[in-house]
Amino acid sequence: MGPSGRIISGPLQFRQYCASCHGMDGKGDGPVAASLKKKPADLTMLSKNNGGVFPTAEVHDFIDGTKTAAGHGTREMPLWGDAFMTRTGKEAAMGAAPLTQEEVNAKINRLVRYIKTLQVQ
Repeated sequence: MGPSGRIISGPLQFRQYCASCHGMDGKGDGPVAASLKKKPADLTMLSKNNGGVFPTAEVHDFIDGTKTAAGHGTREMPLWGDAFMTRTGKEAAMGAAPLTQEEVNAKINRLVRYIKTLQVQ
């Protein structure tokens, strides 16, 4: 559940934060993808490209910004670790404190678990 008691699901978070670039199915073909310099990753191939094992820690670290592809220059993907700390909507208007690191990690972990369900066999 979210801090206000709302249930925040991985699929909903994916749609809100990821689908515009990665597409609803995670294949890297979202509506914004064509305007980017580099095509967004096909998130359905992460396990297949990693010897059949889903790279949980690497996906988490890439979402929060602690892992980058150094040889690829600047990354176009937002660093969600910091962005996820900011509250939005009614909570922000009421002056609620930023999310704790634990809450941010929980949010990222929901996304990671959802991305794992998108993997091709």
